[in-house]
Amino acid sequence: MKENILAKFPDLKGIAVNATGINTIDCEYAEKLGIAIRNLGAHSTEDVANHTIALLLALNQKLFIHRKYIEAGFWSYQKAGEVKRLSSQTLAIFSLGRIGQAVAKRAKSFGMSVIAYDPFLPEEMA
Repeated sequence: MKENILAKFPDLKGIAVNATGINTIDCEYAEKLGIAIRNLGAHSTEDVANHTIALLLALNQKLFIHRKYIEAGFWSYQKAGEVKRLSSQTLAIFSLGRIGQAVAKRAKSFGMSVIAYDPFLPEEMA
């Protein structure tokens, strides 16, 4: 909802977004008009972090490559190449919001080293 849309509703007091992000709303303009904006916040943090780790595991174990070979009618673990232990790898996370922190926690439980960058946090926290 951009400025031209928000301006059409002079009595609007609030916007509830059925999602975690509010990037579809001109928040600065809404604030000038006194419109409150609410979203789901941490609603899906756990699910997104779990899915991220599931994809990381699938990539690390080369499941997509193995699937291709199996569907072609043969399977050979040598064809996919070496699989490295997660505990010997480093995960870089860009943004340590709720989801980034949840992913970092899960990655550390696998023994991974975690490095992170977030321009909105003090360096000692990232």
